[in-house]
Amino acid sequence: MNVYEFMFILDPTLDDDASLAVVERVEAIVKAQGGSIVSLKPWERRRLAYPINGRTEGLYMLCYFDAPPSAIRAIESRVRLAEGVLRFMILVTDKETRKRDQAADNRRREERAAKAAAAAAAAASQAEAADGGGKSAKPAKPARR
Repeated sequence: MNVYEFMFILDPTLDDDASLAVVERVEAIVKAQGGSIVSLKPWERRRLAYPINGRTEGLYMLCYFDAPPSAIRAIESRVRLAEGVLRFMILVTDKETRKRDQAADNRRREERAAKAAAAAAAAASQAEAADGGGKSAKPAKPARR
């Protein structure tokens, strides 16, 4: 079995349920040909270099899968017919490249989580400072009788 990198572009006009259905269809195509999905994730929404089927944007999906070399032609022919997929490309890669890409994704995910935690901490400290540290700024006056 070889390791493959599979990049495909989804139609941006699809709603979330339809996009999920297309992604599940692509997964089923790979599995039906004897492949196994290693990772599948949305990459990013980008402007296309040129219009494809009247679309100027697309949602890029990145997939790594293992499959026998004989399955690639069948996968390509079935994905070509899948509605919602604007373009795709399947490349042979090695396990080292896949591990490096996954490590980079993990690093980016950790950086985003750290930035979100820092932003939450900053917002909490600003809220506390605006509240006066949880203490009222002026002492309460005794009520007059």
